[in-house]
Amino acid sequence: MITDAREARPLTNIKFENLAGDADTFLDEYRDKKPLLRVGAIPAPHELLTLKEVDDLLTSEAIRPPYFRMAKEGDQIRDGVFTKLTRVQLSHMDDVIDPEKVIEAFQGGATVTWNSMNHFNANLREVTSTLSRALGCRSDVVSFLTPGGGVQGFAPHLDNTEVFVIQLYGQKKWRVWETITPRPPVGYALDTQALGEPTMGFVMNPGDVLYLPWGTPHVASSVDQMSFHLSVTTKPRSLSELLQDVVKDITEDDEAFAEQPTLNESRSANVTEALSRAFQRLIFKLGTLDVVETFNRAIARAARQTGTGHINFFENLAESEAALDETSRLIRVEGQRVLTVNDAPDGKVDVTVGLRTYRMNAKAMPALKILQENSAITVADMSAHIGRSAAITLAKTFLRVGYVKSIEDHQ
Repeated sequence: MITDAREARPLTNIKFENLAGDADTFLDEYRDKKPLLRVGAIPAPHELLTLKEVDDLLTSEAIRPPYFRMAKEGDQIRDGVFTKLTRVQLSHMDDVIDPEKVIEAFQGGATVTWNSMNHFNANLREVTSTLSRALGCRSDVVSFLTPGGGVQGFAPHLDNTEVFVIQLYGQKKWRVWETITPRPPVGYALDTQALGEPTMGFVMNPGDVLYLPWGTPHVASSVDQMSFHLSVTTKPRSLSELLQDVVKDITEDDEAFAEQPTLNESRSANVTEALSRAFQRLIFKLGTLDVVETFNRAIARAARQTGTGHINFFENLAESEAALDETSRLIRVEGQRVLTVNDAPDGKVDVTVGLRTYRMNAKAMPALKILQENSAITVADMSAHIGRSAAITLAKTFLRVGYVKSIEDHQ
């Protein structure tokens, strides 16, 4: 199916609808069923990843396999062809990408593949976060840089993931065959003669998005100039995998499942009895589960997959420290236990935050008591007892160790 999405507004942040169109239509009619090509789905694809950023990454002398691969005429090129030995301070690494070797191989017709580019790029990390939240599974970004002139980097194949292809630069000619069912457990190369005629043939331009279900045979080649596209993969989770998570969640903190039976034939009666007790306990706990709560927990876990999310820790901390004054409002970080204070020698007190203990002047006790008794305060609440300068210093200390954060960060 081909749809035209060129009436969309200019891109600010990637949304699921940019990739898949109407969510309900996509989930009902296309996901895990058939391919979908959306023409002009992303109005400003260059905002996602520029060729300059790729050049900068290539010349950083910090990238190593398996993040970086090259292929030619369907075969993967051995790592040693495009890597070199380099030194980082007193350590040596023998597989760092050599830009000159990469360029030479590319000029000779090789395709450059960057695996998990969302590990390096904040925009792409936002894309994977969006897909992980929308589809409830892990997502990764692989980029393909192919020389112009009809170069085909990889043989016809199918993948054991779903793929959202985003064309960023140049054009790519695609041939796509009907999705194979049941889904193959692994990806593998295919013979086009055995596949027969493709069910779809088209050329992708910058901003076009192609969805390929798991197990959809395909092959792509450049046209008359260099092509750069992203393959955003998602790995759907089976009910078996989800149930494994559920069982782990309800058993790992229950002492009834902590027993370690001896798996020896002479102890078969003991083991059988222990397993029977465990099964009965598991059945009971499964029967008391709140299915909605379990579903929400699975969604939250999906949003925290490797390669998704953005921390902003250092930026937020620096801004909070710089902006701190008497009007600043602070809130105790979720999950932090109330701090404890104990007397220490020489007019000092020991303040314990989590597993860390800090020795402070006992004159800070009135402010420390305010921190103990309240989950949300202002710096002025403390300065009334210990003075403005001391209150700001104390607030910075607890910001720094992660006990409180600026309430503006919380909103």
